[in-house]
Amino acid sequence: MRFQYDAKIKKPSLKLASPWLIFLSIVIILLLLFLFFPKEALLTNIAKQKQPDKIARQYLHNLLALYPEDVKLKLLLAEQHIALGDIEKAIKTVLPYIDEGPDNADEWKAIWLYYQIVQTDTYQYPEQSEKRKEGIKQMHKMLHVLAKGPFNTQQLVNLLQAAIGLNDSSVVRFIYKRIVNRKPDQPSEVYARLAKAALSYGDYKMSADLYFLAQQQAPLLAHKRDYFIRGLRSLQSGNLLNEAFEIVDKKINELKQDRKTLLFLTHLALSANQPEKAQQYMKRVLYLR
Repeated sequence: MRFQYDAKIKKPSLKLASPWLIFLSIVIILLLLFLFFPKEALLTNIAKQKQPDKIARQYLHNLLALYPEDVKLKLLLAEQHIALGDIEKAIKTVLPYIDEGPDNADEWKAIWLYYQIVQTDTYQYPEQSEKRKEGIKQMHKMLHVLAKGPFNTQQLVNLLQAAIGLNDSSVVRFIYKRIVNRKPDQPSEVYARLAKAALSYGDYKMSADLYFLAQQQAPLLAHKRDYFIRGLRSLQSGNLLNEAFEIVDKKINELKQDRKTLLFLTHLALSANQPEKAQQYMKRVLYLR
């Protein structure tokens, strides 16, 4: 069974300014790339690009003439189509590899790309329109499939952001558990950004856990302190002070002798009506002096 969605197809606008000059430039660049750079290295660089690139798209298009059965090449080309807003070409490139029962990396990637196509198209329609509702329904359906995919942490982070954006609580919690059960391998800022999103979503425990992952990955003591305190404040915002103090000793790590952290814990204990804990933390502060 295949995903069904009728995207609104926009014809790409044609620019007629200096066509021969543009064509000649592209041909020269492509020839140089073919001559001096290995195919795999170039494809890796294209895959890592964060901005759409018409030259890269033309290179992939020409390369497909030499390797017409290369699925990875086709999916890289589809990524460029999506980034450049060419929905019609993106759909034609991705659709043959879309299925609800993916069993290899290429098919999983194809579903993720198709999700991005549907997302891009869906939000062009008015909020209460049937097309918008249909697209969001399809996005929920695909996310439930994607949540189980063999993705790396960064890809799971992208999926979690998508699930939070759709307010899909079951998928949010499923992907979140997959992320926190892994060894942290992303920059601290990635986990902090997710933690902030989880806080706005209203999941205080998730937000705290993600801030503690950011704390683990932060290179500087000041940043570790910041994320540690933000994690505890997330729990405080959810009125989870008992859980906050249960987790302090497990997560404090390098901050055991940090005066600012101990002062924060003192105030947190007082606000939780736990004067004994507040006294313990204040004694540590005095001892440091």
